[in-house]
Amino acid sequence: MLVVLSMTAAVAGFASPHHGHGGPGSDRYFSDLVAEELEAFASQASGTEIGDLTVSDLTELIGVLSVREQEAAYVRSLRFSSFVMPGFGQFRGGDALAGSLFLFGNVGLSVGTAWGAYALLPESVQLRKGGSTGLDYWNDSRSDIDAAWGDLSFSDLAPSLGVVLGGSVLDLIWRSWSASNASDLAHENIESGAVVFEPQPFTFIGDRMGLGMRMRY
Repeated sequence: MLVVLSMTAAVAGFASPHHGHGGPGSDRYFSDLVAEELEAFASQASGTEIGDLTVSDLTELIGVLSVREQEAAYVRSLRFSSFVMPGFGQFRGGDALAGSLFLFGNVGLSVGTAWGAYALLPESVQLRKGGSTGLDYWNDSRSDIDAAWGDLSFSDLAPSLGVVLGGSVLDLIWRSWSASNASDLAHENIESGAVVFEPQPFTFIGDRMGLGMRMRY
């Protein structure tokens, strides 16, 4: 029995990277599921001699662990996708409406930040609009452009910089929200059976993550 526990504990450490903490959809959540699988296996094998364990028994256990690893990797993938590009993880998870909202919300936030920062720049460095004030960045000389910007003080640029800073904070919040939503969506897909992973014991042993995923719509 001690040998069985040692083997299963080794597989548990191999299967559970503990990259994060949190509720359903997090790595810690899947690590807890792995622990439950190992506990059930150890309980079932409590009266079994190591010599009586078959390759089929261990292959079945590793297959179950490979499914948990694939599920955790799927959640991480959607979460990361939606942090890098808000909405992308939702599209990959089959929720086009949420994906569109997060995507266009991010575009609107970026455009709004850029427009606000530009609008608060001093007129001397804004695009020239028919009059003599401002700069023609296509035709004015490099020295004229450098001189116009060089004449500005920090207080002249502070309003625009404030908008950029505020927009960056909102952008980070938006990306984090999108990533969290995509993580929840991935977990729901797993729970509902919309995404199913097949046991990949040999692939799991080789590189810790199988690729046996199939989608159900």
